Amino acid sequence: MAKIALLDKDPLARDKMRQSLRMEESYRIVAEGQDGRFVLPIMRAHNPDIYIMCSKMPNVNGVEAAKELIEEVSEAKIIMVFSNEQDIELTASLCAGVMGFVSIERIEDWLKEAVRNLLSNRIYMDPYISTEILKEYRKLSDRTKKHKFGRASIFTTREQVVLQSLVKGKSNFEIADELHISDKTVKNHISSILKKSDTECRTRAVVKAIKYGWVKF
Repeated sequence: MAKIALLDKDPLARDKMRQSLRMEESYRIVAEGQDGRFVLPIMRAHNPDIYIMCSKMPNVNGVEAAKELIEEVSEAKIIMVFSNEQDIELTASLCAGVMGFVSIERIEDWLKEAVRNLLSNRIYMDPYISTEILKEYRKLSDRTKKHKFGRASIFTTREQVVLQSLVKGKSNFEIADELHISDKTVKNHISSILKKSDTECRTRAVVKAIKYGWVKF
C-alpha cells in the first residue's frame, strides 16, 4: 500500500486531496502538514511514497520544501498542486526535482492519475500544464528556426540521446532502463549536459535545447 503525505496551509484543500483519493484502497494517507516545515519531520517519521504539496505555502513554500526533501531523499516523489495563476512556479519546481504537477481546479480528475504515474517512476503533468508548456516551447521554436545555436556538436552521442530523453519528459530511472546504464551514469551525463549548455537545471537545458534546435521536438 502506497503511503501518501499531504501538505497545504488550507484544511479545505487537504480535504479536497483526500476526497480525490478516497476510492483508492491501495493508497493510505499517513501524515499531513500546514506548510513546508513539516516535510522533513514527516519524511523521518513516516517515509511516504508520495508527497502532495501546494506550491504556495507560508514559512516554507512548496519549491523550498521540495529542494529540502530531495536533498535528503534524492528519489522522493513529489506532486505539486497549483492554481493557474501560479505558473511562475513551474520551472522552479521542475528544477527542484518535482515529478508531478496538478491544477487545483481539476484535482479530482487528475490527482489519482498523477499518483499512479509517479509510483511507476513517470513524470506527470496534467493537460492544462502540458498544453501551456507545449505552447511556450512552440513559440521558442518558431522564434529561433532561422537562427539555430550550433552547440549540439559539443555533446557526445550518448549525451545527445540523454538530452533527447529529457525533452520527452523521461525520468532518470526510465533513461537508465532504456539505455541499460546505472542511475549514477545518467546523473553524470546530465551534469555534463548542464555544464556544456551553461544551464543550472535539466528544465532550462530542455528549454534551451528546443529553442536552439539541438534536439528534435
